Amino acid sequence: MANNAWHEHCILRDDVRQGTLELAEFAADLYAVRTGDAPNVYRVPNLFFDRTYPTYNLKTLARDVLRRLAGEGGNPVITLQVAYGGGKTHALIALLHLAEHGIELQTHSTVREFTGFSGLDTLPRARVAILPFDKFDVKNGLSVVGPNGEKRQVKTPWGALAYQLAGDEGLEKVAEHEAGYTTPAEPILVDLLKMPQTEGLSTLILLDEALMYTRGAVDTDRNRLGTLRDFFQGLTQAIGKVRHSAIVASLITAEIIADDPTSVSVLNMLEGVFRRLEHNVEPVSRDDVSELLRRRLFESVPPERMRRAVVDHLVASRQRLPLREVDKHQEAYDELLRSYPFHPDLIEVFYQKWTQLNNFQGTRGMFRTFALMLREAAGKDPTAFVGPGALLTTDTGLSDVLQELVRACDEGTQWTPILTGELERARNIQKDLPLLKSREVEAAVLSTFLHSQPIGQKAELADLYLLLAHADIDPMSIEKGLSDWREVSWFLKENASSWALGTTPNLTNMHVRAMARITEDQITENLEKRIRDAALGRNTDEVRPHTLPNSPADVSDNPEFHFVVAGPAWTAVPGENVSDALAAFFNRTYPNTVIVLASENARLIGLRQRIRKILAWQNIENGDDMNLLSEPQKALLLQRKQEDETGILESVISAYSVLIAVDEDGDVKASLLPSGPESPFERVKAALVEEDRLLTTSLDPDLLTPDSFFDIWGEDETAKPVQGLYGMFASLSRLPRMLNRQVFVDTLRRGVTEGRVVLRTVRPDGSQNTYWRETLATDEDYWQKALEIVPIEHAELHTLSAELLVPGQLPELWQDGDLLITVGTIREFFNGDGVPKLASDEILLEAIRAAVQNGLLMARRQGKAHLKEIIPDTEITDDLELLAPLEPIRGSELSHKALPDAWEHETSSIDKIMHALEVIKGSPIPWSLIIDAVNDARDKKLFEFIDGSPSWPCAPEEADKVGLKVSQAPVTIDPKDLIGNDAESAWKSGQSTLALIKEALEAKRGVSIPDDVFRYAVEQAIKVGIIASDQSLTNGFYKIRVRKPAWMRHAESELTEIEIQDLAEMVIDLADIAPELDFKFRISITAEGESPSNEVLEKINEVFQKVTDKLKFD
Repeated sequence: MANNAWHEHCILRDDVRQGTLELAEFAADLYAVRTGDAPNVYRVPNLFFDRTYPTYNLKTLARDVLRRLAGEGGNPVITLQVAYGGGKTHALIALLHLAEHGIELQTHSTVREFTGFSGLDTLPRARVAILPFDKFDVKNGLSVVGPNGEKRQVKTPWGALAYQLAGDEGLEKVAEHEAGYTTPAEPILVDLLKMPQTEGLSTLILLDEALMYTRGAVDTDRNRLGTLRDFFQGLTQAIGKVRHSAIVASLITAEIIADDPTSVSVLNMLEGVFRRLEHNVEPVSRDDVSELLRRRLFESVPPERMRRAVVDHLVASRQRLPLREVDKHQEAYDELLRSYPFHPDLIEVFYQKWTQLNNFQGTRGMFRTFALMLREAAGKDPTAFVGPGALLTTDTGLSDVLQELVRACDEGTQWTPILTGELERARNIQKDLPLLKSREVEAAVLSTFLHSQPIGQKAELADLYLLLAHADIDPMSIEKGLSDWREVSWFLKENASSWALGTTPNLTNMHVRAMARITEDQITENLEKRIRDAALGRNTDEVRPHTLPNSPADVSDNPEFHFVVAGPAWTAVPGENVSDALAAFFNRTYPNTVIVLASENARLIGLRQRIRKILAWQNIENGDDMNLLSEPQKALLLQRKQEDETGILESVISAYSVLIAVDEDGDVKASLLPSGPESPFERVKAALVEEDRLLTTSLDPDLLTPDSFFDIWGEDETAKPVQGLYGMFASLSRLPRMLNRQVFVDTLRRGVTEGRVVLRTVRPDGSQNTYWRETLATDEDYWQKALEIVPIEHAELHTLSAELLVPGQLPELWQDGDLLITVGTIREFFNGDGVPKLASDEILLEAIRAAVQNGLLMARRQGKAHLKEIIPDTEITDDLELLAPLEPIRGSELSHKALPDAWEHETSSIDKIMHALEVIKGSPIPWSLIIDAVNDARDKKLFEFIDGSPSWPCAPEEADKVGLKVSQAPVTIDPKDLIGNDAESAWKSGQSTLALIKEALEAKRGVSIPDDVFRYAVEQAIKVGIIASDQSLTNGFYKIRVRKPAWMRHAESELTEIEIQDLAEMVIDLADIAPELDFKFRISITAEGESPSNEVLEKINEVFQKVTDKLKFD
């Protein structure tokens, strides 16, 4: 029976199952039992005991009363101070039947249990007088039954007592007291109590609802408060003096009103009287309820040993739920075992909370509730324990038992529409959670409702899980279900740490009503703003997006790339035909350049709903409803608004997921845009690139030629306008579209610089400007209206750049590492295949002249070289050699130490130096290089001209007349020379000490550099930032290593004393502004005036030493 429903193993009593059980039968009535008007289940002793569970407290009560009646001690006065419906009347009826019929029913199992617990061998027989004050009318009195069975109307409580104990004889004893409403004296009451003993009977008085009658009597006559006090006091004293007598009294009624002064004073009086001798008893405790329910409502229930399988499975499921640890312990297991088939936590809710409701009637209310619940749930409830699910019906209405519970609440029928709505929302949640097979979310609604009574009560999450747990529960689904219900509930109170339903609409309710006030136009307006803010077309490719155009006319019909973000009214579905409105964007001359990004219909619907929610929050904030919210609700409103706002940008981007463009056949197609972290524009770009439908970088220039598979040239075409060719990619859908004009420009640039095509412009006079293997000045130059593209085979160059003749520019011309070529080689090259022809030979000659004159090439023939000079036309013949220019010659290479063969007795001439250099270089030296080298040597004072030499520079023919002698002028060094070519070897060594730099300079220049000249150059170089060092120049000068700073600046100025103080304060600011820089400060202090005494000088130095020992006046 591990997972079976409770009704598959537990058999209901026929009257419960068939619905013949009158709910009024649960309202036990002591007076009706005496008069014979009560239902058989109360009136007939054996039937009564059949359905009575002898709880421990009830057995204790019976033991004390029976032993007192048997003369075996016990308390003479026992008070039942329990709430209305708490089992007190049932206890009084049990005492009535035990006292009057116990001997006859001693074989009955329940009576036998009472007898055994009392410790008596035989139960005493007693005469019972009942004082049911809830039936006692203040004016008309009460009809009571005497010992002979006859009825008599009496006016006073003592009259009722006397007649029931001794009939007319007894009533005669109090006749005057009856007539005058005066209290009989204690001796009279003692006599009355003893009169049954003459017949061998004990005396039992059952007093019920004393407060009700007493309050009414006092309302009629204030003097009766004292009269009744005297009566009750005398009665309790008399009971104490008469053996074999007892009184059991209940004082409190559910109808007492705490703020009613009369009720309070009466109650105080009664408690004052009965408290002197009372012994309080609670007939029914919490632990007794489940057994009481089983006895009264079930014919049979499986024994404890058979229940264990059910409990084992339920406890196992509890381990997977976030319960309190105490709810997983052995005590919880035992409680489940004892309570079966009733869920102990459901009983707990009713017992601890619902019994506080005036309209629920305590234990009696629980009997009524469970009887109805079982009758309606039998055969339907799938759970193993009778829990909140048993309150559900199979339709959308409220069950009978739930409606009765609603009527018992303080708010009454206000709960009916609330529970109906909450259950409907729960059912909607369950539809999306297929693993919830036992209507768990609906049960959670009812569990919360039960826990929320009376007003102000609540449940913790663990309380709900206890009531919802069953063997097959799915923890993740129920967690999701509860979370979803909290989000959509209209009446759950806004408290994240507890669960409580109320009759006041919550924030969700208010929000739903606010959403109903939001119009579609408001949503559209807000949505369009968010679409613009999302910048779906934002890009770095210089493509201007068209966001939410009013019509296709808003998008220009030109060859440029157009990225259109369609308005929310124009939705699309991937893979389906697009609407006419969207197709209209492609009805143009250049359809291939248009890309439309549209929203997907299903996603847009969800986005619009989300915006409706956000606008509703704003509506509440700005409306009168805001004044109705508590501070916690206002904070929650802000939180929920922020939650709905969070990710809205991403939702807008996600909604725009349909890419619309023409395919290669010219058909307009809608496809799903791949998702990803990139912007929509970037994803569109990537999708089109992957399909080879978009060019984002230059394409192979050969694809622009007639041999390309693009098939974009006419049969007789020899040239095409560049702009016209660009337009073809925009108008022909079979071609890939270009992301922007730059892609086309880059392709043209690549084509012309790589020599794949020739670009030309034809002037009105017919002259041409051609470009090949070169770059035009600006991108705009590639977009000239007159610019044409010409295939190589049809091209003729009218200009030739001198730079093209430089080695490496035309690999086909300079082959296999050629060091030189001839003019004839160049002519052959341009007459060959695969290169454009030259329009005339003058074009080639002009290019050669420019290359030599600009120093790009050196021309050489018969021991003579030309560089940076004009070559006579007669020199430019096919055998003229062209080669890369020689490296510039440094002045130090001309010194007497570098060219000893050219010098004799420290004299020489330009001609000798030229010949010596030609031997070393292995080539004639161009005159321009000689001039530069001589000038450099003179600047460095390596030599000077001999007097009488021609003025310099002279013509090459006068080189032998220019005499030179070693200079006797002092050696100087420019600070920049320390990092110049002459010192290069020192820096390359990796050990850039000042000694190595000086050695390198001396070796290159062929002169010795004085120490003071070198030191001064070093100091100046450091000062202006040419070199840097982390060491002081004072010690070990030539061992100091220096470096070339990555960046260095120098600032110098004379400062006043105040400015020096300001500078000290600003040093920290400098470090904060540029922490990556290493600031160094070099202080120079000058003092001018009359020479101070040694004493003054010494004091000045003492001041300096407070800063540093390095500052000192000598």
